[in-house]
Amino acid sequence: MTSKITKNMAILLISACTSVSLLADPVPLGTYQYNGVDGGEVTGANSSGGTFTYLAGATRGENAIRSSISGGFQFTEVGETLTYTYNLSVGQITPTFTRVHRNGFQLTDTVLNFRTSSGGQAPAGFYTNGNNNIYQGGTFHEDVPSWSPFDKEDIRFATGNDIDVTIALELLAINGAADFDYELTVSYVSTEPSGHSNISSSVFTGVTSDTITSVYHATNVGAGSFPAGDNYTISGAALNFSTIPEPNSFALLGALFVGGLVLSSRRRKNRLSM
Repeated sequence: MTSKITKNMAILLISACTSVSLLADPVPLGTYQYNGVDGGEVTGANSSGGTFTYLAGATRGENAIRSSISGGFQFTEVGETLTYTYNLSVGQITPTFTRVHRNGFQLTDTVLNFRTSSGGQAPAGFYTNGNNNIYQGGTFHEDVPSWSPFDKEDIRFATGNDIDVTIALELLAINGAADFDYELTVSYVSTEPSGHSNISSSVFTGVTSDTITSVYHATNVGAGSFPAGDNYTISGAALNFSTIPEPNSFALLGALFVGGLVLSSRRRKNRLSM
């Protein structure tokens, strides 16, 4: 017999997940600040975001909005995960081939990021940069094959798009004192009722750092520039640390799920007997 998940069962599952999520702890973010080498500014900034605007003279577009983590966050055990959530609202971005938006984590000596584009480049992909430069593309890691050029326009770095983003970084292996493997998982979801979504992940091996120093959103258009007034807003940002739940947490989740099935079955039988 196949049982349909009812509203009551969903509530039980959410309650169970909430209980398990007590293993997740917030990591304080600093006030978002402008970071760059030429014309840009951040307004309305606090610890949950701010609005980035390009100014006249942004000759290379090397500009970012970034939040530093006080003292840094150090991974210590396999299975630990940092999850960064935020909303990206693109006010105005003038599209060209080279304009891309990089979002990710800055470590003590490298960066791991996911980028989307506004022009004709590959629309989405994972990158790493061993020189800790948040603007440069660095080493190409992997494209997102399910995200074809000009597909899913409403979750690209393009004018008018409003996107809920989740970026999770999980420590997969500790191979040595300066040798770590991570998995970066990224979810982009349009806030439009009929909008697109995309979930992608990529494994980075041989990363030399175990400490996250900031989260960031950056652009670099090479020899081009962004016109003055182009802008985007980061809001609702939060950073959370979680570990793999203990076995008793999974047992609690299973028990509540079974309880939901029993409760749903009893209510269905009662309705049929009335």
